[in-house]
Amino acid sequence: ERPHGALVHALRDALGDAGLRIDEGSPWPLIVHGATRAPSSRFCVDARSSSQFVTSVLLVMAALALREGRSFSLELLGEPASRGYLNLTTSWLRRAGFIVAGDGRVIEVSGGQPASAERLCVPGDWSSIAYLLLIAWRSGGAVANVDVSALHPDQAILPVLQEAGLEVVVGED
Repeated sequence: ERPHGALVHALRDALGDAGLRIDEGSPWPLIVHGATRAPSSRFCVDARSSSQFVTSVLLVMAALALREGRSFSLELLGEPASRGYLNLTTSWLRRAGFIVAGDGRVIEVSGGQPASAERLCVPGDWSSIAYLLLIAWRSGGAVANVDVSALHPDQAILPVLQEAGLEVVVGED
């Protein structure tokens, strides 16, 4: 149900009519058909309403950087809805071999060396792990394959569980 107007606006502004077609359902699906070459290397998105819009555009920029062999930049309008998710995305782009630079308001992405499969082993998603930890507590079970060192904003559930009086035990798995 999340409105996607800001994302559509960002794509239309950057890509114009040069082969861009967006088929919009009500409210979904949203299907984007792109040009063979992006007419602009600059994107601009309202970051206040959703960190997912910023993430989406960054992933588009990474794909374009690989395909076209040039850098792309993203200007963030307003403070991002979740700086943590933005940091998570840029961290994974770097791990995937992209060069990510910027001052926090403008982010530049260019292709680098593709990462090996070992560097791209994706840890469990803390957005899902959080409720699994509560189920494990209630049932006396455990949650496997949790990377407590992973950079993820929803990992903040650990101190909350501890503040609630629950013991968090990290084992080998």
